[in-house]
Amino acid sequence: MKILDTLGKSKKAIGGVIAIIVLVIAIFFAGVHYASGSNNDKITSTTIKNQLTEINELALYSYDYSKVGKFSNKLSFNGWKIPLTQKTFIITYDGSIKAGIDLKQAKISIDNEQLNITLPAAKILSHEIDEKSIEVYDESSNIFNQISINDYKSFATKEKKKK
Repeated sequence: MKILDTLGKSKKAIGGVIAIIVLVIAIFFAGVHYASGSNNDKITSTTIKNQLTEINELALYSYDYSKVGKFSNKLSFNGWKIPLTQKTFIITYDGSIKAGIDLKQAKISIDNEQLNITLPAAKILSHEIDEKSIEVYDESSNIFNQISINDYKSFATKEKKKK
């Protein structure tokens, strides 16, 4: 009787193992079928636009430069320059300009199975002056018209606007 009981238990154990294997194989094939992307094959212009605009820019060129600039200012009264009130400085600095495309302005369309992407013209994306590289030479001012930090700030702003 013990042999028959052991044999019956073995058949149940083998049946249980086979059922688990069949279940695992069924889950595997179902996962492969759904993961193959049969439901996700549709590409829309909105999908592509969202992918392009995550970064928002495509830099095509980067230009590093060194430049010398001169600032000069005199006090004036009714359009007349007042003598002995001139302040000047000469400054050197390094900068970097990046040019490229703003991808927010890209136009994307899908016609039948053809993808059309229209990119805008390239433009200046950024212009930065390295503040650590600034050196001031030949600084001259007088008692009536002192050089201030605003003079340096306005000079840097004007230089950044130059392209």
